[in-house]
Amino acid sequence: MDAAPTPVRPRFRSLSLYNDTHGRLSFWYPADWHMDEQTEPQARVTLWPQALEPLTHIHIELQDLGRPVEASEYPLLCDGVREGLALLPDCTVRAWGALADEGNREWGLQWHCTFRLDETTCVRTARMFVYHQFLYTITFQGMSQARFDYWKDMFEYIMLTVGPQHFSGFDWIAQYQTGVLD
Repeated sequence: MDAAPTPVRPRFRSLSLYNDTHGRLSFWYPADWHMDEQTEPQARVTLWPQALEPLTHIHIELQDLGRPVEASEYPLLCDGVREGLALLPDCTVRAWGALADEGNREWGLQWHCTFRLDETTCVRTARMFVYHQFLYTITFQGMSQARFDYWKDMFEYIMLTVGPQHFSGFDWIAQYQTGVLD
């Protein structure tokens, strides 16, 4: 009896760089993915790999809070996320915790959950972090566990490239050549 073939993993064929118009958000993404972008009043971008599967997507949102967040307010943000998750039908939080400090943010949170959307059990991982007065939320979702698992590596790549500033490849190369990035 032949073993079932291993599914072919998705691959990047080419990448595009996203920079919002105000210079507060950048990330890399597969150039052939579908994109819905809103720039006002703040940056909000949704990307999905297959046109007929919009429930499998990554959503990146930037919110200007108007002032820096005080450390004493972080528990309020956590409470707000928990309240939002409780509104999702049949939501089960499978993981919850602080993001490791990567030096480019003041605070961060990550969670992983499942929930029902009509007759579909969606799987979602989200990361939220504060940088100065801005709240960044990055969510990736699969319309099933299988679709989540299939796209997870590509979603993780996009998620890990989200930055709180304008990114310039030319500036990066210049910094590397001058030894700033050693």
